[in-house]
Amino acid sequence: MKNRDRIIRYYQGTDNGELAARLIDLADSTAKGRPYAVSEFVSPGAVQIGETIQAHVPSLVLKTFGGYEGAERVKLAFVSADYDGPVDFGIIACRLSWDDRYRLLGHRDVLGSLMSLGVGRERFGDIIMQDAGAVLLADTKLVPYLQQNFTKIAMVSIAIEEMPLWDIAPRQEKVKEIKTTVASLRLDA
Repeated sequence: MKNRDRIIRYYQGTDNGELAARLIDLADSTAKGRPYAVSEFVSPGAVQIGETIQAHVPSLVLKTFGGYEGAERVKLAFVSADYDGPVDFGIIACRLSWDDRYRLLGHRDVLGSLMSLGVGRERFGDIIMQDAGAVLLADTKLVPYLQQNFTKIAMVSIAIEEMPLWDIAPRQEKVKEIKTTVASLRLDA
């Protein structure tokens, strides 16, 4: 890619230079003959980096997938424009369940337990909290490790079972309507 250094310099200002370099390498591997290349899980801001790279390489198409509709953390795939087959993002859903009468566990508890196992944030996606458990979207290669080592969250024993991705409900956007009276409709007031 001829604009590689320019793109990396631009995103180094936002501390995303290293991520931009990794995504450019993925795009280059697809441009050199692979049908597609998939990144690790990335934050929502990284999608913009992928779109910038795709704009400089017209022979590629950028696809994103996080396991369900409306996912916050997603994987990016640079796909060759002439490839029309399926893209394997390597995402699996795991249902985490525990006995909630002992303790109410939250998103922070689940995330903290995963991080304490030494699992990098790029290896798993969204954590969707439910009544007596949670759904964890993870890289398929991570699941055997989780099943063997992820046994407790904050001293509460948990059970892990795989589940199909289509069982995850789409994300509901929470909207809060605020009614107020303003002195003027001008923005500087």
